[in-house]
Amino acid sequence: MNKSKFLLLVITLTLLVSPFILGLENETITEQDAINCINNSKQIMTELSSLKFNTIRVNDTIKQAQDALDLQLLQKERKKAFNFKEVIIICDEIKTLKEDAISSRDQFNALLSFYKDSSVAGMNTLEIDETIKQIESEINDERYENVPNLITKCYDQISSARAAASALKIFTASTTRNFKDYMYKRNLILPMENYKAYIIFIILLLILYLSYRTRISKILIQKKIDKLEIRKKTLKKLVMQVQSDYFHNGKISESEYSIKTSKFSELIRDIDRQIPLLKEELAKIESKMRFKKLNKE
Repeated sequence: MNKSKFLLLVITLTLLVSPFILGLENETITEQDAINCINNSKQIMTELSSLKFNTIRVNDTIKQAQDALDLQLLQKERKKAFNFKEVIIICDEIKTLKEDAISSRDQFNALLSFYKDSSVAGMNTLEIDETIKQIESEINDERYENVPNLITKCYDQISSARAAASALKIFTASTTRNFKDYMYKRNLILPMENYKAYIIFIILLLILYLSYRTRISKILIQKKIDKLEIRKKTLKKLVMQVQSDYFHNGKISESEYSIKTSKFSELIRDIDRQIPLLKEELAKIESKMRFKKLNKE
C-alpha cells in the first residue's frame, strides 16, 4: 500500500469514527448535567452570599456558563456538533472559588489571632498592617488565589518584627550598659559638638553587634520556632471550633467542614515540617556558642 492510499484510509476512518466519539462524549455529559451544574452554581452563590462574601465574580462566572450552555443548545438545534463539557468546566471553577473563599477567610482569621497573640512592646507593625489591608482587599475583590502568598508573607513579617523587637531590646540594654560604663570611666559627656564621642559610640555599637551576632541569630531562630508553635496552637483551636460547629451546633455544611479541616490539617503538617529544621539550625548555633565558651576557658 502506497503512502497516498494509506493517508486516504486514515482520513476515511477518522471521518467515520469522529461522530461516534463525539456521540459518546455527549452521552457522558448531557444537557441535563449542564443545567444541573448551573443550578448548583447558583446555590453556591447563595451560600457564599449568606456567609457575607462578595459574589460579583461568581455571578459573572455563572453568566459565562449560561452563555456556553445557550451556545451548545443552539448548536444542537441546528443539528451541528455540540458539547456541554465547557459548561461543566466553568461550573468547576465556581466550586473552586467557593473552596478558596472559605479557606481564605479562615486562614485570615487565624492570621489575625496569631498577630494578636504575637504582639510585643516596641514591635514595628507598619508593614504588617499594610499587608493585612491588602489581604482584606483581595478577599473583598474575590481574588482568593492571591491570599495564601500574602498570608505567608504576613506571618514572616510578624515573626521578623517580633524577633527584631526582642533582639533590639536586649541589644539596646547591653549597649547602653556598656556605653555608660565606658563614659563614666573616662568622664566623657556627649554634647552635640563632641563628635569624637559619637564616633566612639558608633564603633562600640559595631563591636557589640559583632560580639552578640551569634546570640542574636539564636534569638531570631527561637522566635521563629515560637511563632510556628503559636500558629500551630491557633490552627488546632480553629479545627476544634470547626468540629464543634459541624457536629454539635450544626452551623456549617458538610462541604464547608471538609474544606476547612482539610486546609487547616495541611497548614499544621507544613508547620510540623518546618519546626524540626529550625531546631536543627538552633542546635548548630548552640554548639558553636558552647565551643567558643570552652575556648575562652
